[in-house]
Amino acid sequence: HISELSSLWRGEKLIAELDLRLSELKNQRAASFMERYVRQGSWFQKAPLQKAVCGQILQILDQEGNCPSVVSMNGDVEGSWDENTYQLLSRTTLLDHSLNVAEQTVRLLGESESWHVIPDTMIAALGHDLGKLQSLRGHLYSTGEHPLAAGLPLSRLAGFQELPRKDEILRAINLHHKRPDGLLGKTLKKADQLARQKELEKIAALAATPESNRDNVEESAPHNGKANE
Repeated sequence: HISELSSLWRGEKLIAELDLRLSELKNQRAASFMERYVRQGSWFQKAPLQKAVCGQILQILDQEGNCPSVVSMNGDVEGSWDENTYQLLSRTTLLDHSLNVAEQTVRLLGESESWHVIPDTMIAALGHDLGKLQSLRGHLYSTGEHPLAAGLPLSRLAGFQELPRKDEILRAINLHHKRPDGLLGKTLKKADQLARQKELEKIAALAATPESNRDNVEESAPHNGKANE
């Protein structure tokens, strides 16, 4: 249908415009993720618009994602966590947590051979915590609900409003700490929980390791969970 052809053309055009800027990602892990999961990901062959949106989210995370991956705002779901858990997870940056969740979604959907869902789910995974960005303080974040605040930066991205499943993506993000519905939403919640578990395990391993050997723990810690299966 002509509407589908239009979105394909729009996506390819956005990717061409973004390629130069995305080659300048400063964070090594963000650049590696972009190359492996976005540029080379076979699941994006028929989803250029989703590919372009993922690239833009990575750009934002590369620039602003060095902040803690948890928030303590009153009224936010994370504000109710115990102090020890909060302090431990605050050592993981927003960038790293977002990439951890995205990698988990690829693993989970790959295991169920639901490859077609990866492009939209990756957008949700990379963007699910954008409401924690420092630049959003004073907007919806002031309500104490970071999932709701994530919709603001996402809606501003070129091509996002044209996504056929944008409403489902936003709903999955809004409910990722509650009771999501559908494969996209349930995968995002499970991936978020698995990523947090791995992050806590990694921090605990670092705490129990002599400082002289901590570099080895950092290098050996799996990002996608496969090494421990």
